[in-house]
Amino acid sequence: MKKFLTFILILFTSFYSFSSTDISLMSGKWDCSVRIEEGIFSSDFKIIDSYNIESYKFTSEGSVALKYKSTSIFEFEFQSQGTFTVEEDVFKPIFTEVDVELVSGDMLESELNKFKNDLLNSKRSYKTLKINNKERTVLDLTDNSESTCLKI
Repeated sequence: MKKFLTFILILFTSFYSFSSTDISLMSGKWDCSVRIEEGIFSSDFKIIDSYNIESYKFTSEGSVALKYKSTSIFEFEFQSQGTFTVEEDVFKPIFTEVDVELVSGDMLESELNKFKNDLLNSKRSYKTLKINNKERTVLDLTDNSESTCLKI
C-alpha cells in the first residue's frame, strides 16, 4: 500500500508544470485524468487542475480509485490548493492545503494522512515538454516520467 500511495503522489504532483515562457497558456482549467492498468489492478485518477497566473495560485480536485479485477478496493476524493514558482523554466508547486476524504473501501486513516502530508511536503519540480491551447506534456524531474493534460 505504501508503494501505491507513493505512486499516487508522483502522478498527482506531476500534473503541476509549465515553462515560464509559456505561462500565459496555463491559465484556466486542465483535465489531467488517467487510467492505469497493472496486471489485475487498475487505478482511475480523475484530476482537474486550475491555474491563476496573475496570483501564482493553483487548485486541484478529483478522486483516486483502485480496483482489483472488477472489485473496488478503495476510492478517495481530494481537494488541494497552493502557490507555485517558476525559475529557469522549472515549475515547483507549493501545497498550502490538502483535504482528503475516503469515499468507499478499505484504507486506513494513517494512509490518507500520509498521502496528505506527502503532498504538503513535496519537493518535486517539473519541466514543460509541450504546451498549446489544447494540451500540455510535462516531465517530472525527479523520476523522468511524462504526463499529459487536456485544456477544458
